[in-house]
Amino acid sequence: MNLPIELTADSIDERKIYFFHDVVPDGSDIYPRHRYICFKKHCQVVCLVECTTQEATIDKYIMQRSLPTSTKVHLSPNETLNLPKDTFINCNTCYSCEVKDLAKLLSDGTVDFCGEIEGADYASIISGLKFSPVIKPAIKALL
Repeated sequence: MNLPIELTADSIDERKIYFFHDVVPDGSDIYPRHRYICFKKHCQVVCLVECTTQEATIDKYIMQRSLPTSTKVHLSPNETLNLPKDTFINCNTCYSCEVKDLAKLLSDGTVDFCGEIEGADYASIISGLKFSPVIKPAIKALL
């Protein structure tokens, strides 16, 4: 049984982890089959960061662009959150989609809610986004 989209939209919030299966919101640059953490819900837009186990990819991205190492955040394995391996966040990239689009995908079952990260991990992500010289000032102003 699918929940009404309005109820689903109300459940979307900061610190929550979402797994996008094969379908992503139209017009977004979100990758399918990845986990994303909501770091900001503002008006009708959700801002997300991508979770990956590919630490070397993030290290290479940061090194090639001479970005601060503080823009990489480590999350320890956590089965409760469906993070079975060490997971990393590149705080130099963020994604957005409309709340209604994410709510529809959650309601349809094409996106799963995985859990909610701890306050300390969330604070590290926010700090990494603030330290990033490539995150737009408009996004930083929301933090």
